[in-house]
Amino acid sequence: MLSMLVVIALMMLAALIVVFLYFDNKNKLKIQQIHQERVEQATNVTSRYKVHVASISEDLSLSPGIRSKLMMIGNNFFVYQAISQSTVDVLVHSLDKVSKLFSALQDDFQELGEESTALDKIESFTEALPQSPRGFNVAFYNGNLSVVCQLLTIATLDSDNEETLSDEIGTYVNEIAR
Repeated sequence: MLSMLVVIALMMLAALIVVFLYFDNKNKLKIQQIHQERVEQATNVTSRYKVHVASISEDLSLSPGIRSKLMMIGNNFFVYQAISQSTVDVLVHSLDKVSKLFSALQDDFQELGEESTALDKIESFTEALPQSPRGFNVAFYNGNLSVVCQLLTIATLDSDNEETLSDEIGTYVNEIAR
């Protein structure tokens, strides 16, 4: 009788182990699939951004130095950050914002034909970007990139906003120069 209980207990323990391993494997596959989807989403948005950079580089005949600096925005995002849903969301928002600004500059250039204005804006933008790859960190993407993106805007500002923006950008440029 006692040996029968031991056998039944061992069989139940084996069944529990098999069930546990099944669900554990299923959860690991689900986590792996979610991670793969995030990586795919990040790759897609980075590819779209690179297409925008290539397009504006070709239209405005940007130098290779400026083009590579613009590419660093997309390429260095996950150097100092782990891939998670929140970081992928920040990447999508950041690169889409910069791409839209590039598209607006490109449209403005095509309508008005003022290449020097678009080039000046892009050169100012690239000069305000971090000089070393270490500068492309979480703080840059979560806050400083938005400030630097103001250099690409076309809309005219009133003098108060222009002074405030100029001060913010000047402060940021001084920070990255250190």
